[in-house]
Parts: sequence; structure tokens; C-alpha cells
Amino acid sequence: MDEASAIKNMGAQRTEAAKKVRAAHRLAITATPIENDRRDFYSIWDFVQPEMHESLSLEQFRALAPE
Repeated sequence: MDEASAIKNMGAQRTEAAKKVRAAHRLAITATPIENDRRDFYSIWDFVQPEMHESLSLEQFRALAPE
């Protein structure tokens, strides 16, 4: 995914469509700093490593990445 900031909104149709693409490996690249909310990073990370999302809730992720 070039310009991963396009999938930073977890509820967006674009994000959901990108996550449905089947691939053996996923890579997310962005030059845009993740500056607004940890949810942005969580959404991109969920695209790259969806199995993490199954085992780590957003609340648990927030506890690991304090502001």
C-alpha cells in the first residue's frame, strides 16, 4: 500500500476495501507523519498485520502506546 495514510480511518470504505485484498505479504508506506491519533497507526498496522488485530484490542494498543 503506497501512501498508507489513505487507510488510516478504520471505518472508511477505502480502508475496508484495502483490507479485503488477498496477499501473501503486505507493506504499508507513507511519508505522512501519523500525528492525529493512535487509531491512525492502529488502522494501518491492522492492514499490515491483521492477525494482531484479532488478539489486541484498540484499548490494549492504547495502553502499549501511551501519548
